[in-house]
Amino acid sequence: MKKRTFLISCGILAVTGYGIIKHIQQKHHSAANQVLETVKAQLGKKAPIVGSWIEEETVASPAAAPRHRFYGGITRDEHGQLKTYSFVADATNGHVLTLTPLD
Repeated sequence: MKKRTFLISCGILAVTGYGIIKHIQQKHHSAANQVLETVKAQLGKKAPIVGSWIEEETVASPAAAPRHRFYGGITRDEHGQLKTYSFVADATNGHVLTLTPLD
């Protein structure tokens, strides 16, 4: 194999790998945002949401319940008082699995 052909092949492989990694990261980022929007819709029914956050990395749950989960938080205005909650949501459907008050 000629040196030039080898270098071109390596370059194409590197660009393709970079593109695949970026696509996967973008898809994961989109999934986190979709789960956060679902959680906000669920929790915003009782009180307006003032702030929210979500970790973009999923965490595998124990073997007894093999699901990936997102961790995040919500701040709501409940009767003039700001209340902050942490939540764990199912990464596949966005359902809130646990909701814990932090105040």
